[in-house]
Amino acid sequence: MKKKKTTLTTPAANEIIATNSTNTTPAKRGRKPKNAAATTTTPKPNTPIMPLINSNNATILKKPNDTAIMTAAQKRKMMDPVDKDKKRKLNHASSSSTNATVTDPATDRPKVKTFARRPKADSQSKTSNTSNSNTPSSGIKPGVKVFKKRPAVEPLPLLNRSYTLSRILKGHAGDEDSDGSGNLWACEYEPTANLVALCGSNNILFLNVSLGRFVKKYTHIEPNEEFLCLAWTRLTGPKDLLDENAAEDAQCNILAAAGQLGSIKLFNTLQNECFRYLFGHHKQVRKLQFSKSKPRWLFSCSEDMSVRLWDIGPPNINDQENSSMCLAKFSLPSQVSEPSAFCITPDLSKMMVGCVQGEMLRFEMKPAEIKKLEKQDKCNDDGNEHIKNFRPKEIYPSGDEWHEGYIDDIYILGQHEQSKNPKSKSQPLDGFIVSRGSDDYETLIWDPKKSTKTDAEIAMSLEWLDSKDHAGLRFKIVEKQGDKVLLAGDYEGQIRIFNIGNDRKSRTMDDGTKELFPPTKILSHAKSSGVIRDLCISDDAKTIIAVNSANEVFIWNC
Repeated sequence: MKKKKTTLTTPAANEIIATNSTNTTPAKRGRKPKNAAATTTTPKPNTPIMPLINSNNATILKKPNDTAIMTAAQKRKMMDPVDKDKKRKLNHASSSSTNATVTDPATDRPKVKTFARRPKADSQSKTSNTSNSNTPSSGIKPGVKVFKKRPAVEPLPLLNRSYTLSRILKGHAGDEDSDGSGNLWACEYEPTANLVALCGSNNILFLNVSLGRFVKKYTHIEPNEEFLCLAWTRLTGPKDLLDENAAEDAQCNILAAAGQLGSIKLFNTLQNECFRYLFGHHKQVRKLQFSKSKPRWLFSCSEDMSVRLWDIGPPNINDQENSSMCLAKFSLPSQVSEPSAFCITPDLSKMMVGCVQGEMLRFEMKPAEIKKLEKQDKCNDDGNEHIKNFRPKEIYPSGDEWHEGYIDDIYILGQHEQSKNPKSKSQPLDGFIVSRGSDDYETLIWDPKKSTKTDAEIAMSLEWLDSKDHAGLRFKIVEKQGDKVLLAGDYEGQIRIFNIGNDRKSRTMDDGTKELFPPTKILSHAKSSGVIRDLCISDDAKTIIAVNSANEVFIWNC
């Protein structure tokens, strides 16, 4: 059983590791022999080597009395009976050396018998052999596969390198903005690009990270709109673009944004305008997420007690009629509070939803249901009878065993690149849930297969700070190169980095609480003191972008 507000157990002195310290390999230690006198050996005197001069003035080094120093094994081999065929082979092998010493009867001195070398292969034959890739190279037997060495994988910078604050930028808000409108709520990297979208108030900013400045700005025509969440997707080829004339490598990045008014706006980065609206939610939208397996499918959660699944349609401004639709609706029961966060697996089979008062729900979609949604006819959103409605499979209540307060964020582990291949081996913690409540002093990593409504099977418990009445702080998880790293901005302007892929597990302490793991690394700066609302990280994990409640953008580089 887990108790709340547990204190961090201080490790022993020999367990404390300084942040960003250089790991030095300890010197090898050898075990002393039990009897030093018995192991001491007297060095043998060097056997003198006598030079012998032949008739050609060639110096040959030869040890005298070779038979005297012959090993016992060689003597036994010579005494063993050997048939004539073996003797002939042995004599032939001994006489086939390149330099054989024989005696000249006239001078009674040894002379060197030399053999002519084989002629070198023609240059033409060499080039023909090298040009033919199927011909095996010298020293390699035919039919033997040769495997090239894979290049060494660079360690994940989040765990092995230091980050420095390189730039601080002011966001969209001006002096005339009222209280709260200065918040920058979300930031997201554009796929395979060095552009970051940031939102707050009724503005969306596009930051070029390389230049360190904003290159675009979109202001919504409705001043009472306040964008709270963003999501990117990349459409590739005729299937995603819904264009038969599109090339196979044609690509288009789409940005979705939503917030206070409940409608979802779609943007094409090539045009600085909203080309489509998605209407369906009746209250504010708090989070968006595109499917990794179906790039046109967008999920959104709203205060209207629902999570919706959309097909955003083609990114064509001229094609507005029946180009997008709502495919499904995930309804929350009345006994839980409004949704605040959610996460969907890459194969769309499971979805976890977190709520304002700490409840969590699990939804499931079967493969047959997903295929049915793919074939679903386009319909008007006003006819709700045409929309597939899903009910939760499991509800985890708020309370002492689970979370208390606003669910800041929730994530399902196992969304790395290898997860797209069904034949790839799963990694530790794949399928586990990462969740955090604003009133907790910890972030939980737990197993949904072994957890029940009244008992949480916790794998790891991560140290967290007192929220001080702040809620809605998002975290990011990076799953690359076999590592799993959690990044989260806190209430004091710091970025906390946790290594959660090192196979550690929280022990149950004597008082029944779970062991809390401190951050692996903390990024802090004197000029960063506001609440970090959200952060994002580049594809190579070398740049971190963070936004805070004081209308500031921080760029960290390694």
